[in-house]
Amino acid sequence: MSSGGNDVVVDGVHVALQEQGSQNIEEIPLSDDLVEEESFDDEEMEDEDEEMIDTDTIRNTAKLLMRRKPSKFLVKYEDDTFLLFDYDDDKNDNTNEEDNGSYPIICEDIDYFHESFKKIFVIIRKFIQSYYTGVTLGAKEIVISIPALDLMIYEDNMYNDQASFSDLETNFQTLCKRSRESGETEIPKYLSALMTTRPRFVSRYNTLVELTEGTATLRNIKPFLNNEDNPVVLDDEDDEDNANKALTRDAIDIIEDD
Repeated sequence: MSSGGNDVVVDGVHVALQEQGSQNIEEIPLSDDLVEEESFDDEEMEDEDEEMIDTDTIRNTAKLLMRRKPSKFLVKYEDDTFLLFDYDDDKNDNTNEEDNGSYPIICEDIDYFHESFKKIFVIIRKFIQSYYTGVTLGAKEIVISIPALDLMIYEDNMYNDQASFSDLETNFQTLCKRSRESGETEIPKYLSALMTTRPRFVSRYNTLVELTEGTATLRNIKPFLNNEDNPVVLDDEDDEDNANKALTRDAIDIIEDD
């Protein structure tokens, strides 16, 4: 190593040194790559902010759409007619319609329009049992029949948690639109359904199990008819005459109450 003035030689390499207190030190400019990287970071943050705003907007819009009242959906049970949900008058032109009266609403919370059939059936069951004094549906399964779509919805169906009345309405409106475009006539303006009940599978199955625990044979099992005039007869006695006798409606009510 050797030095001369401000020049120092280290292993044959000359190194220039600045004197202390020198004011001629040149400023080292920022690399273009660093400037571009900083600029990119700023742009990325702006994009993230815009994306966040867009996401919030979409979410809020979705909430507003979900809060809109659904279309008219009538449900008939026995001699009465109900509305499944409160509906949007603007979606249904009820001029000169016979069914434009005011009906009791089964489900007051329109948010359930987007919930699964499974949850709606819980509400329907509670409503029917409270609307009709003394009615119990314990061993009965609710069935909703929609003639316009040739569709039957059973309360105990295992797929009830995978579809909603909102999905049903979307399918209905799509088909109606195509029908109008095709010039079809007698297109329903809203969905209507018929609600009935039938014995639940688990209830009937348990009854069969009880028969096997006694002395009953196949002769004791009578075909089930969902008709008050032909009620179910389950007789596990050996007396054939008793097996052929139908239970009266009063007797059935007593059994159900127990």
